[in-house]
Amino acid sequence: MKKKNYSCVIYDLDGTLIDSSLDLANAINFARKEQDLKPITVTEVIAYIGGGAKNLVNLCFHEKNSDKDRALADFKKYYAENCVVETTFYEGVLETIKELHNRGIVQAVATNKPENLSKPIIEKLGLNQFMSIIIGGENKQKCELKPHPATLEYIARKFNKDINECLMVGDNHTDIEAAHNCNMDVAFCAFGLGEHNKLDYTYRISKFSKLLQIV
Repeated sequence: MKKKNYSCVIYDLDGTLIDSSLDLANAINFARKEQDLKPITVTEVIAYIGGGAKNLVNLCFHEKNSDKDRALADFKKYYAENCVVETTFYEGVLETIKELHNRGIVQAVATNKPENLSKPIIEKLGLNQFMSIIIGGENKQKCELKPHPATLEYIARKFNKDINECLMVGDNHTDIEAAHNCNMDVAFCAFGLGEHNKLDYTYRISKFSKLLQIV
């Protein structure tokens, strides 16, 4: 991989830094149980991750008689209390982020997961000390959900970075599209939970530590 002088790296969260699929599936199935609905598989839940909590719940509660508003509230309550039970880093994440921090790289998180859920996860896992800013979904003052590029552009402006100095790192087509929409380079995490949907990306990484060969 050819190195480029990136001075800012912006990460997605689920499927990029962390594998949160089991905790998300458990929260979804708790909410389904509250409405006497049968559980769905982790694989089904994974297919719907990436568009934010409301989108996830809407897709996981497709039954006509389901109450999606109640489901979203039940999901958020359960998940807030059980968000780091089964959730783990992907291999090499912590070591790579520490190394980039030592190099003086600005690191940030831009996720569609609600901010009041994403920030506690990052804090509990000890990543917050390395992140210059964390922006989650449902923060209307600062961003729109990816694939809208507003969050990426906001982070670049905040740290006085040109777009070509920034690299987006994510596992889903929403991350790739957001980067495309502001002409930012993007590294697709092939090990993650999402799909690229045949979109072009600047780099493809099979392990998180491969970032050290790019940045």
